[in-house]
Order: sequence, then structure tokens, then C-alpha cells
Amino acid sequence: MILMFYILLLIAYLYFARRSVDRAIPTEEKQAQQLEHLNRLRSERMVDDFVLTAAAIPALENDIQPQEGFRVYQNYGFFKINGGCLIVASVSAEKMRPLVLDVVRRMGSIVSISFEDFYSDAKNVIDYLSFDRDLYVIESVINRYWRLIQDSHDVQMSVFSPHVKAEVVLPQVKLIHIHAVEPAPFLEVLAEYGLQEKPEMRFFIEGPYYAYNDYANSDLFARLISELEVHEKRFYDKQGMMR
Repeated sequence: MILMFYILLLIAYLYFARRSVDRAIPTEEKQAQQLEHLNRLRSERMVDDFVLTAAAIPALENDIQPQEGFRVYQNYGFFKINGGCLIVASVSAEKMRPLVLDVVRRMGSIVSISFEDFYSDAKNVIDYLSFDRDLYVIESVINRYWRLIQDSHDVQMSVFSPHVKAEVVLPQVKLIHIHAVEPAPFLEVLAEYGLQEKPEMRFFIEGPYYAYNDYANSDLFARLISELEVHEKRFYDKQGMMR
């Protein structure tokens, strides 16, 4: 009797497990819709009046609308900097470069820059650092290689200044992260570009999205690093630092 019960239980488990798998596999019609959606966004890069980068494209089933705005996180976990805050901003792609450059200019005439390359290094632990460079040099490099910086999910850029205790990061998903002890100057820049604080805002990368690197196998990143005259190539365990 007990054996029969376990056999029936096993049959029921296999039946519902199969149904669950069948629901998880998209139908041909669903796959066609996803492909059409993806091809359209990859080509047009537009969701209403918001321009996407090529680095991150929301999936068809993603119900979070891309929008402009920012959130402020006070004393937020790993990003706590001497009582400062983390600002996370979402901006339409056509505004991103001038906004990032204006944020960098608020850090003074001497800044440092870091690039992480997630494509060529299997461990995702590589940093290329260039310390205390003249601002005009950093601006020139950012302008020249902006498409690579903005449109590759495998490249992350950070510009920072220990003098003003601030850092702006353009991570893989191309939200703008600003870490600052004194955030007022950077909030002014965001306001100048029409961005408003939205405490309950959700970013579309919190839902399903596709990541791209249109510059894979190109030598653009190597040329960027060479032009910066990188002072140090550092390896470290990022996960260890986050714990």
C-alpha cells in the first residue's frame, strides 16, 4: 500500500514537473514576438521618448518602463563613503555623455580614471587605472571612445577624485552612479539636465534584459588603454571586497 502511494506520488511529480517545463519553454509564436521586439529595439533604440544604449535592452516580458530620473541612497551599504550617499540616475542615451562630463568637471582639474574589461578577462577582476591626470586629457579620451564606453556591456568606467571624495561610475548597464560626500554639486548637474528625484523609481535593469557588446573582438579597448598611459593593471577579487 505504501509502495503504491509513493508510485502515485512520483507519477504526479513527474506530470507537474513536465507541465512546468513546458510552460517555461516559449512557444514558436512567443519566440517570434521576442525576436521582433529585440530587433526593433536594437535598431530603433527607442521606448517612447527614452533612447536606450546598445549595452542593455529590456526584454519583451519586462514591465518596467525605461524613464529618466534618479534615486538617492543615504549611507547605503558598500557605497557608504564617510556619511555620504549614492545617487543612481537613469538618463536617455543622447544626454549621457554631456551629463557624465559635466559631473566629472565638478571634481576639479585633476582626476583619476579606471576601466574594467569584462570581455577579455574570464575572472572579471581586472582594473586599468590612471591616476591624477589633467581633466582635459580625461575629457579627450572619453569623447574619443564614447561609443565603446556607452554601448558595450563589457566595459565599466569610473572617474574619481580623492580630493573632493567623489566618484562617478558608468557600470555595465549604463546607469550613472555618483558616490559623493557632498552631493549638492552633482544634484545641480542632474537638475540642469531635467532629471528629477523619484524615491520609488524602478530601473528597467531590475527586470529581464539582454546585454550586448558590439565591440567584441575589436582593438578599441586596447587603444583606449594605450592612449591613457595606464599606470597600473591591478587584479583583485571584487566579491571579496563587497563582503
